[in-house]
Parts: sequence; structure tokens; C-alpha cells
Amino acid sequence: MINVSPLNFKRSLRSALVGDLVTPTTHEAHESSSAINRQINSTQLYILILLTSLLTPIAISFLNLDLFLPAAVALGLGGALLFDIYRLTFARNPVLSPAVPLLMAFPLILILISNGYDHGIFLLYPLLAALPGVIRTNLGVLMGLFCLLALSPMIYLRYEQVIAIIIVVSMGQTLLVSWWLMNLVNRRGIEHVKLIMRDPLTQAYNRRHLELELLNAHNRLLNTGKLSTLILFDVDNFKKVNDKLGHPEGDAALRALVNLIKSKIRRTDSLCRLGGDEFALLITDSVDNIGPRIAEKLREAVSSATIISDYQVTISAGVCDNKGTKSAIHWFQKTDECLYRAKRGGRNRIEVP
Repeated sequence: MINVSPLNFKRSLRSALVGDLVTPTTHEAHESSSAINRQINSTQLYILILLTSLLTPIAISFLNLDLFLPAAVALGLGGALLFDIYRLTFARNPVLSPAVPLLMAFPLILILISNGYDHGIFLLYPLLAALPGVIRTNLGVLMGLFCLLALSPMIYLRYEQVIAIIIVVSMGQTLLVSWWLMNLVNRRGIEHVKLIMRDPLTQAYNRRHLELELLNAHNRLLNTGKLSTLILFDVDNFKKVNDKLGHPEGDAALRALVNLIKSKIRRTDSLCRLGGDEFALLITDSVDNIGPRIAEKLREAVSSATIISDYQVTISAGVCDNKGTKSAIHWFQKTDECLYRAKRGGRNRIEVP
């Protein structure tokens, strides 16, 4: 376990949250968020390119059949997708959701097949493969299965029985394999996010998570008026525990402390280890004056618990909600000042603005 003096740690944390966003921790948080956004944009870009490449032969086929209205629809969708590809290239949000041209491509292909263009059936395979990626829920699979069931009578009427069965089964396999792959990618993405947002020692959230959640809570206050409360606390005289009992015992005490705090809070609240014996608790959707009561409840629970044998563990805490704060940085500063007053006032106590 790393020991960090309260003064130096507070300065580093304040610079991470307050400064001009140049510290490594803040950069890492924003880079992690940016990396996720870049990955999402890349996936959208590939899907848009796929759909554009599909709409081009569809439009050409309609022109060959002298079906100018559906050809114009296909060309219009293709033009909209090209515009979205241009926007995504420069990290902007697409104007048209990929789900719109994807779903509109199905009836266009049906029109092609009904007009004697039997090879159009093969254009359905990439559409079915893209569906779970565009509509990222089980709804995408259900829609794909519905489209497949709707297509089955036409397939059986236009192809020999054995060929029709092969086409329907292979389309179903394409849809299900794509859905399985998307779920696998999503699970790994979620596991990766959880890994970079957790403290490895205590399994509480880490400082990166707190920084992002403070910004989210402040934005939620501006948009909906819902309050959130921040509690900053640390273990009183924890350095003596490490010096007297050793770091392994200190690490075990921190894990026991986190487990105790978790048992006293809601699952929607965020308990974060900021480093050393420094912690933060973010309470979302709180009401006026609920923070001090929660902090006092936690202080009493810690002081009465046996976290370390023959040693009383206590905490000091600063409490502040984001009502009237100018920014997430200002909110953290006010809470930080309350914690300093609690420690200067004799420890094992809480302070509010």
C-alpha cells in the first residue's frame, strides 16, 4: 500500500480536478472516455461504409429494371450515408441513424426480388449481419428474425425447396453469429471499463471514476435540478497502523473499511478510493441535508466496528452537496475544505460548509 501525506495528496488531487486539466490522472480519464468514443465512432463508420456499398448495387439494379422511384430512394439514402461518413471522419455525430437506411434497405431488396432480380437475395446477408451492430439490443435480433420470417414465403416460392431451406437456415445462422459476436465484444468492453475504473486493492471505484461522475452529477444538476452529495473522508492517523502493524495489515484494514461502507450505502452510490487512506462517496439524487446524516451514520459505524484488533479506527469527513456550486471543481473544493476543518478540529468528526 502506498502512503501519501494528506497535504501532498490533497494538493495532487486538487490539481487533478482544479487546474487546467493537464495532470496525468485527468488526461487518463478523458483519454479513456475519448478512446471509447473513438471505438464507437469507428464501428459506426464501418457500418455506414457497409450500408453505402450495399445501396450502390441496389440503386444500379433498380435503374437496370427502369424502376426509377426506388432507385432514387436508394441513391438518396446513399448520399445521406456519405454525408454521415464525412461527419464521422471529423469526429462529429451522424445526422442519420444507421438504423434508418438499414431497415429501409430490406423493402428495397424485396422489391428487387419481386421484380425478378433473384440474386438480390444475397444482399440480405450483410444486412442481417449488420443489424445486431446497429440496434445494440436483443431487439435487433428479434427484428432480424421477423424480417427473415417475412421473407421465408417469398424464398420458398422463388427457389427450389432444398435451396430455399439452405438460404433461410444460413441467413438465420448469419444473424445469430453476428449477435453472439456483438455480445462478446460488448461484454469485453464492459469488463475493460470496469477494470480501469476500479481500485485493485479494495475493489472500490478509483479517482478516474470519481472525476467523470462529478462532471455527470454537475451536468445533471444543470439539466434536471437533481442534487448530489459528495463526502470526502480519510482514516485518522492511518500511518500509525502501517508503521505499527505493517502494510499487509493496513491493506486488510482498508478492504474491511470499504466492505463496511458498502454495506451501509445504496448500490447506486459511488464509493471511490482516491489513494492511500483517502476516499470519496458520491450520493446521487440526494435531498437537502441528507449528506451530513449519512456521513455521521458512517462515522459511527466505523468507530464502533472492529476493523483492526485492539485498535479503534475512526474517520474524518467533509460533506457538501452541489447546490449553488459553480462547477464540479468548485464542488470538490468546498468539500475538500470541509474535510480539512474536520481534521484540524480534532478528527473523528464531520464538517459541512
